[in-house]
Amino acid sequence: MFKTGLRISMTFVLFILGIHGSLAQEVCTSSSQKDISNTPGGYRYEVYDQDSNGNFVGTGCITPSSASAAFSGRWNLQGSNGGDFLARRDVYYGSGKTYKQVGGLQLQYTADWEPQFVSGGNSNIGVYGWFHANGKGTTAEFYIVEDWYQWNHSMDTTAQDLGQVNVNGVEYEVYKTTRSNQPTPWGSMTFPQYVSVRKDRGSQNQDSTVPGTISGTINITQHFAVWEKLGLDLSAELAEVSFSAEGYQSNGSVNVSQLGLNSITSASSIAFDASTYNLTVADDQGNGIWIFNWTTSPANYDDNADVVIFATNTNTNTYCNNVTLWRYQGMWFMSGMNPGSCDLTIYSMDGLASGKATVTVTAGTAQYRVVQTRALGSVGGEQLYLLRDGHRVAAHKLTSSFQTFTDKVYGDGDVSVEFTTDDGKTNGHDVRLDYISVDGIVRQTESMASNTAFFANGRCGGGGYSEWMNCNGAVDFGALNNNHVITIRARGNAGGEHIVLLINGQPVNNGWYLSTSFQTYSVTVAGDGDLNVRFDNDGGLRDAVIDWLEVDSQIPRQAENMQYNTGYFANGRCGGGSYSEWMQCNGVIGFGRISDNFH
Repeated sequence: MFKTGLRISMTFVLFILGIHGSLAQEVCTSSSQKDISNTPGGYRYEVYDQDSNGNFVGTGCITPSSASAAFSGRWNLQGSNGGDFLARRDVYYGSGKTYKQVGGLQLQYTADWEPQFVSGGNSNIGVYGWFHANGKGTTAEFYIVEDWYQWNHSMDTTAQDLGQVNVNGVEYEVYKTTRSNQPTPWGSMTFPQYVSVRKDRGSQNQDSTVPGTISGTINITQHFAVWEKLGLDLSAELAEVSFSAEGYQSNGSVNVSQLGLNSITSASSIAFDASTYNLTVADDQGNGIWIFNWTTSPANYDDNADVVIFATNTNTNTYCNNVTLWRYQGMWFMSGMNPGSCDLTIYSMDGLASGKATVTVTAGTAQYRVVQTRALGSVGGEQLYLLRDGHRVAAHKLTSSFQTFTDKVYGDGDVSVEFTTDDGKTNGHDVRLDYISVDGIVRQTESMASNTAFFANGRCGGGGYSEWMNCNGAVDFGALNNNHVITIRARGNAGGEHIVLLINGQPVNNGWYLSTSFQTYSVTVAGDGDLNVRFDNDGGLRDAVIDWLEVDSQIPRQAENMQYNTGYFANGRCGGGSYSEWMQCNGVIGFGRISDNFH
């Protein structure tokens, strides 16, 4: 199910899994036939079609294989009353068993999925199912979203961000949402949704290219184990597991050419090679360790390819909040950990065997930065995330008045702010992001060149240098590190010319005397401010030529592209022109602020 309040019915197509075979005749619903089911070749399907007013519109079609679970489908549900198309295969419906009793489940798929952009519509594809409180536990709907277009569950107004996990080498973000008084196989009720959203796929951008053919392997039970570790109730029976392609108030097509669900049996036990890892963090340039080995029982069981390693906080601390775990060349890397202790859990390939270790970082050796974010929402309830190197490290809900949020961020890298709850409506959810500050140094949003959330020139991400975030997207504020290397390339006309770097009008050192050949001059500065290069000993044949100024490893800021140059002689006077490398008079060339993003 998609956005809260948007979907009325549980529309579905059911399939038994298998490899592609010959295709049967296309079957479509009609205004007089809401529900069609059949078993060509012994493989069951069902197609059901209903718009948001409860009418059957007859725009969902399926062409099932007569010899396998392969199928193709198409839908045309555009418009305010457009309905929902859902194609899925069902297993374990009403099994009476918990996911642990069912055992390890692994799904492989290949699908050509081509949703079309429709304003207000959306589509996704992946694993779908239900947990049912048949005497115990919680009735819950679940998704493992492999790809999405225009909307995903993180944009739901009820979404709770529970963290991220790496399964089968793929990073997912985990959310819990709430559906109020909505239909289920057991009648209408209020229930939670448990959702893993794949991070390397999906787009809300109208101009993006939808992947088309996608494929993958999903260890479903590992997702279940991680969700349970995050505090979600999975004690109810596993009522349904399926592969689903869904389109809501939109148009599109899908062709699932391969689909397989396997039961997997993993090791009886799994454990790290050590129960504790003690680290001393010398600096904040990554704060990482390699997790080298783990053991399994039986000892010859090869479970290395498909383990999940998951970080959680010990007791009530927040030491794991910034941790990122990923797999690289057969090993696992962890970065961004705060000083303190953090629990690691390793899960076997089927998600049922697990082992623990504790990682302790020496307190006080890793420096954090205080990042403040000042923002308001146009309506209230807008969701912002603070990101370090693309990973979410803090979440904030906005009101319609300016608020300032304060976060501690460990590790180095790029800092950005992401908006995720655009509703695409006139006078709807927008964000005014005033600034962020890093250790008290303010970085104004309107000075940032990269703002993929600003609507300009007829599209999202069509401009920069604005406080406004009208679309889902992010503003990039550059590197967290407040120390910057400023490099100037310059020469003199006669030799002996003197230049000095000014920040906010103040010299940073005694400056440099130039030769007649181009040379580079560097200085390390802290914080932010206006950058000016001053020439101050004009006389005789002395003139200065400033080639460029560079901040860290950004693209050099060419002097001839700078509008402010009071040292250029033009139109009969000093300061009579601009956009030149030349300084024939005492004066300055302005190069913007340190925080201006020239990537």
